[in-house]
Amino acid sequence: MSEQEQGPRTSYVYLIGTLDQRIVKIGYSISPRQRLIDIRIACPFTVGILWKAEGGAELEDALHQRFTDCRLQGEWFEFPNCNAVTQVSKAVTLMKPESAQTQPPPPSLSGIDRATAAVRQHLRDQGTKHIYRMDCGRLQSVH
Repeated sequence: MSEQEQGPRTSYVYLIGTLDQRIVKIGYSISPRQRLIDIRIACPFTVGILWKAEGGAELEDALHQRFTDCRLQGEWFEFPNCNAVTQVSKAVTLMKPESAQTQPPPPSLSGIDRATAAVRQHLRDQGTKHIYRMDCGRLQSVH
């Protein structure tokens, strides 16, 4: 049976990473299990599939952009002070309208975002040139 006869294949965005969820690869594949086998061959530490959801290159790119401050190299990210699965699944919930309707984000998240924006605006009004934020355990300048 040809691929056209089988219909479109489902692709998944996945997290493959260390079991402590500190270092993860955010990728996508039609076969995360096969991707795990391929990665294990070259990886110097034990890794597993930590999380997956239906999605493709567009969702993967959006997650790469969202967690750019945590990027180690390429598609590998470090989450030293937070749970990678929790952070990524929350981000996906916020990015996908149909998911957001069935699983609303925690109520504190929007409050935190509003408070952060208010503090940033206040500091800018006071003439502060550089504003810093903590993201995944790293201090980042936000102009």
